[in-house]
Amino acid sequence: KARNVGLKKAKGEWFMFLDDDEWLVDVEDIIQFFRSNDYNKYACVDHRIRNFMDANFERYSECWVTRLYKIVPGSEFRSKVHEYFAPLDGVKKRLYALSYHSGYAFASEEEQEAHFERNTKLLFEMIKEEPTNIRWKMQLIQEYASMSKWEDLEKYCKENVDDLETGRFQCTDEESCGIFAGYVYALGMLEKHDEAIAFAQKILKDKRCVNVFKWQLQYRLTENYFHKGQWDEAIKYGRIFLELSEDEQKREEVIRYQNRILMLGEAFDEARIIKTNAMLIACDLKAGSTKLLNEQYDKLQWKKARYMVANKVIQHFVD
Repeated sequence: KARNVGLKKAKGEWFMFLDDDEWLVDVEDIIQFFRSNDYNKYACVDHRIRNFMDANFERYSECWVTRLYKIVPGSEFRSKVHEYFAPLDGVKKRLYALSYHSGYAFASEEEQEAHFERNTKLLFEMIKEEPTNIRWKMQLIQEYASMSKWEDLEKYCKENVDDLETGRFQCTDEESCGIFAGYVYALGMLEKHDEAIAFAQKILKDKRCVNVFKWQLQYRLTENYFHKGQWDEAIKYGRIFLELSEDEQKREEVIRYQNRILMLGEAFDEARIIKTNAMLIACDLKAGSTKLLNEQYDKLQWKKARYMVANKVIQHFVD
């Protein structure tokens, strides 16, 4: 409702919004976009956003968000939470402008939990009101994942996987893969590695498995084989994943999912690429070789001022 108040007051052709925990740090691309005649060809604009995860602004992830829209008759924001702009019909432009977002840097666990409870309550209301709208299911899956509520994530995704298999619920192949992505993620985090591997191998052969999810599953297989101590299998799938992640066309395809199906738009996240390199080195070291250590060391980006790697991975280096 607050967004719509601003939208109704707007006098221009385009509307841009930021939350109170976001701020622009690089706007040159936006300035040049409106100084050119190109802006008339587009319906909306994506730009980069850096989501900080801690109060010191040391941990973050980056993705693309849509914050700039061309106003057309009937334009409005819809939804109780994770609102979206509609109607939206036309070509999207991607700009390299950058904003920062501190909304995930919570002051305490209690504050984070309250934020989660608020969002999930509204999402459950919308799922009840619109049971066939996959958008709200996908947002709920993302909420569970972001809060590391792995048991809840596994249970909710399994319910939806079963509904898809029995035909009680239907959606597109891409949307199905978003649910599958949440399920295999939860299984791995709950250390149900055999189940995660079996499910991933099954879905790879499923006709509903879209390319972006096939690429993501290479990472999940690497991760789960690694934690099972099956070093050769982990190296096999890790090499496939890294090769895929270096393909610019594939990276572009992944980015297109970031505003549509979040669980698929994270396929080539930088942290995953770094972790995969670390896992490959650890696997090789466990096998008594330093070949991959020599080949992959610089790709770990340890020369950065701040660096993070998963405890379970670094422990293999120590061992």
